[in-house]
Amino acid sequence: MEPPDKTLKASDDFKIWLEKTMRYCSVQDRCEKEVRAKLKFWNCSDRFHNQIVEQLIKEDFLNELRFAKSFCRGKFRINSWGKVKIMIDLMQMGISNSMIHDAFSEIDPDDYRNTLQEIIEKKWKITSGQEIIRKNKTANYAISKGYEPTLVFEMLNQITLK
Repeated sequence: MEPPDKTLKASDDFKIWLEKTMRYCSVQDRCEKEVRAKLKFWNCSDRFHNQIVEQLIKEDFLNELRFAKSFCRGKFRINSWGKVKIMIDLMQMGISNSMIHDAFSEIDPDDYRNTLQEIIEKKWKITSGQEIIRKNKTANYAISKGYEPTLVFEMLNQITLK
């Protein structure tokens, strides 16, 4: 009996890993870093990683700009995150600055300001104490959500001057 052809076995393994990764990417947009981490978690042979990623990009299962835009929309609309926090997360995922900048086009400037205003007003209402303490707590909260400090203080001053 002849030994099985190793290239045929490698080809079959590659197809299996590629299909599994395609399913993973079809559920939601992913970035390359997430895909590589998942392949490693699944104990996929390292020799397949680059080929799988290239094939996913070629067949548009993996598109970092689409991922960045989707991530940006979701984190802003669902979590009310500001641009600073979104940018930090995208940078940690290996998304380029130009793609991050393009992804921010998904956030309407008026919606951004309105969301920040709502965050500030809600926090202001539930915070007690002297005005300076309320201001600091409210500002710290909005900044921790990822909003730019200059914009936070500008809007906070408008609200407190009313």
